[in-house]
Order: sequence, then structure tokens, then C-alpha cells
Amino acid sequence: DKYFGYLIIPFTSEGKLVYFNARKFMGDGPRYNNPSTDVTGIGKSMIWYNRDALYMYKTVYICEGAINASTVGIRAIASGGKYVSRYQINDLIKSPVERVIILLDPDAKCKALDLALTLVDFKKVKVIYLPDGKDCNDLGLRKTMRLVYNTRYQDRRTLMKMKLELWELR
Repeated sequence: DKYFGYLIIPFTSEGKLVYFNARKFMGDGPRYNNPSTDVTGIGKSMIWYNRDALYMYKTVYICEGAINASTVGIRAIASGGKYVSRYQINDLIKSPVERVIILLDPDAKCKALDLALTLVDFKKVKVIYLPDGKDCNDLGLRKTMRLVYNTRYQDRRTLMKMKLELWELR
């Protein structure tokens, strides 16, 4: 009853179901109806959607939601929102991934830059600014990848400059 009208999106780690998102696709109720920590033993801040990609690929793409990550493909992971937890950051830093491409929604540019600044000493990073009002699903894979390929990897100095430019726009 609690999940009627919701699409269940499984989160696996090492081939085992560890969490799930419940995303409304019909009827009434909140947009997301995720399980509580006492049901799963972990919260969404302690897991990545498609976490196994961290151990399979040298480059990963970070999206906010599982559906965006599915659009981007098998090397995409999702944080479960624009806020990436310390647990998720540590998991990413400890992984053998070498390059991280950040594809957060346009309303999370500051969060994307904060994440990149946290990771830049450990991984090569690229922050992709998606067009206002558009996410990876809206753009589709082809247009998203065009933005990725047309953006260079950024160092700490470049990321700081990007952050200052954002502050000046406010």
C-alpha cells in the first residue's frame, strides 16, 4: 500500500540489493517515498546508485538522481540529491576511480563546485554546467555528452574562479 503508484528503483552494491528509491509516477503522495533507515539499515546519504561503477571504471559521472544516471549510462552514479554526504565523498575518494565528471542539476552549481573542490586533490574533476531548467534526462545522452566533451578538466584555481564568478552573479 505504501508504495502503490511508485516506481521502485533498486540500489545494489556488489550485486546485492542495499536500498531503493520509490519515485511517484501516478496518484497522490510525495514525489519520493524512500524507505526509512530502520527498514534498510542505511539511509540515502550512505549509498550511491550504481556504486559498483566506482570499482569498474576509471571515469564516473555523478548525477543527482538514479533516472538521470540511467540516462547517462553504466558509468554514471547518483548521490540521491544535490547534497553529497561526507560518507559518499569518502567512498568516492577511496575508490580507484581516476576521473569524476559532475553533472548536477543547474540549480546546484554551487554544490557541484564545492564537491569538485573537495575532490580535486584526489581525482581529476570536471564540473559541467547544464543549461538552466534542464537535467540529463531533458538533454538526453547525446547533448549531455557533447557538453562533457567540450569541457576541460579543471584544477583548483579554475574551480575557485568559477565559484567566484557564481558569487558575483548573486
